[in-house]
Amino acid sequence: MSQRAPAANNQHQDAEEEAGGSAFAIASLPSEVHLHILKHLPRYDIDNCKFVCKRWKEMIDRNKHSLRKHVVQAVELREYKSRFILTLKFVSSLYSLMQ
Repeated sequence: MSQRAPAANNQHQDAEEEAGGSAFAIASLPSEVHLHILKHLPRYDIDNCKFVCKRWKEMIDRNKHSLRKHVVQAVELREYKSRFILTLKFVSSLYSLMQ
């Protein structure tokens, strides 16, 4: 048995006590709630959420049609030593696109 398990339990109990006993695991929320939250995140954060766990990755991949997409701001094509280099610059948010 690992020595870290009791420490993790203590940290969870401490967080629960600080929250007045109302702390809960985000994993206990239904997938529909996770998806609703993800719809409000920028694409960069959605991509990072895919690394949280297998369940989140699968949920994001299944619902990618309804989540924010990357928006390309600029495309640059250069030739370098008889090869072409394609560079894409993405918009970090739609707000920066409107300015």
